[in-house]
Amino acid sequence: MIYLGEKHIRAVGLHWQELAARIEDAVHVMDSGDYAQPVKPYLRLYSRCNVIITCTVSDRRYINLPSLPGSLLLDVSLRDYASSALNGVTAIIVDDWDEVCRENTDIELLHKERGLAKEGTRSLADVVCRSALAGFDPAEPVLFCPMGMAVFDIATADYWVQKARELGIGLEIDG
Repeated sequence: MIYLGEKHIRAVGLHWQELAARIEDAVHVMDSGDYAQPVKPYLRLYSRCNVIITCTVSDRRYINLPSLPGSLLLDVSLRDYASSALNGVTAIIVDDWDEVCRENTDIELLHKERGLAKEGTRSLADVVCRSALAGFDPAEPVLFCPMGMAVFDIATADYWVQKARELGIGLEIDG
């Protein structure tokens, strides 16, 4: 696990060809089933990080703390946040409402407990094509819940970690 602050993220940059190669590698690893499940030392870092990427197979929701103002919550595994951790979060991005609001996902939990509806979310297309994030206060945490894009998210996270290590930036955290 590695912690990257905003200045570190800007220093890493993004090189699409390299990222595409990592996505292809990740697909092969995920397809083989040959990968380890990391330890979750989130409690000591969660309140200090502004980018949180959950990627677990937890059998219960384990994040019950509110996030930092303006943080980005990439909810890859979709079942990590207790509703108390998401109180007040209104910047919610989904790639497909019908796919993500089902089977005990965090979005379905918010739908049942808070009345969240499709109209209360923004789509990935809204963000990319219609500048939907501009309508939110910069201090608002952004919850992104992708369905079917986990390989892309894992590969992207791996790309950032490798680039940060190459550049000698960020804070390396032992699991």
